[in-house]
Amino acid sequence: MTAYRAAVHDERVISVVVACFDAEQVLPDQLAALARQRDPGPWQLVLADNGSRDGTRGVADAFAREHPELDVLVLDASARRGAGPARNAGVAAARGEVVAFCDADDVVADDWVAQVRAGTAQHAFVAGRFDEGRLNPAWLSQARGASPDFGLQRAVGAPGLCFSGAGNLALARELFEAIGGFDPRCLVLEDNDLCWRVQLSTGEPLVWWPGALVHVRLRSTLPGMFRQGAGYGTSSTWLQARYDALGDRSASVPGAAPTETGGPGGATGAGDGPAGASRGRPWWLPERPLSRAAAGSVLWQLGWRAGRVRGRLLLRRPGRSPEPLRLDALRAGA
Repeated sequence: MTAYRAAVHDERVISVVVACFDAEQVLPDQLAALARQRDPGPWQLVLADNGSRDGTRGVADAFAREHPELDVLVLDASARRGAGPARNAGVAAARGEVVAFCDADDVVADDWVAQVRAGTAQHAFVAGRFDEGRLNPAWLSQARGASPDFGLQRAVGAPGLCFSGAGNLALARELFEAIGGFDPRCLVLEDNDLCWRVQLSTGEPLVWWPGALVHVRLRSTLPGMFRQGAGYGTSSTWLQARYDALGDRSASVPGAAPTETGGPGGATGAGDGPAGASRGRPWWLPERPLSRAAAGSVLWQLGWRAGRVRGRLLLRRPGRSPEPLRLDALRAGA
């Protein structure tokens, strides 16, 4: 099996890829944070616009003009809809030996690029730390059940491997290219799928690097929570159909044991149970009298379950069910 290691020298170029879609209101905060990076070393910013209908492209173009000292590439990544395809287009146009991903609606810490550099100098595949306290009201954090300082998550059920959100993920470019990047067929939870395929294909573990901090912005409306839960539930059925035949493969990938939490996205893998449901009580029963936080939690859980039902129905349609993955085919591709 090929071992992938990031080269350890000061001149590695890190390409930061940000997929953007209708992010006019939130993108300026992320761009301001990226502009004030401390001691980042050689790096590049790729803004991959996935066909935004608002003023996102104008915001990105203006930022590039206003910061000639930065290496900024604004890219039309509208050929195929979805965050995964947009990131793939960004990597294809990037020049870095390391690719790092953050989201348009979050805010990276001022030393995030420097921390990505430090982490990828030691490991080929790293995930950073998310914090939900800075950009979200307290009720929203309570509704989502997010930990204030969570690490990696581990799949419930197959393949039993660690994963993390693409809003704070970095890896050697050759590793990304070896597994074909994000699968465009996986429209939601595409980061779970990428994390698992990297580990299964190459044996490289996903390593938590807590110094790389991103302040995450959660969905702030009750309908938005329901829609996100539904999207995650639908996609989890697709992932389950893809990975179930492999069983638990955690013993095949070395690495430190993760901190297992629900994370900001709320999904703990491809299994049937939604994250955030407290043990010892029915998922539909809130912990406290119905409040905005409790209502948000219940709506997210309802969305997840509705999405699971929808996903199972979709899998019955011709051409919608994925081919189950085989380890020999995965490793041959790497």
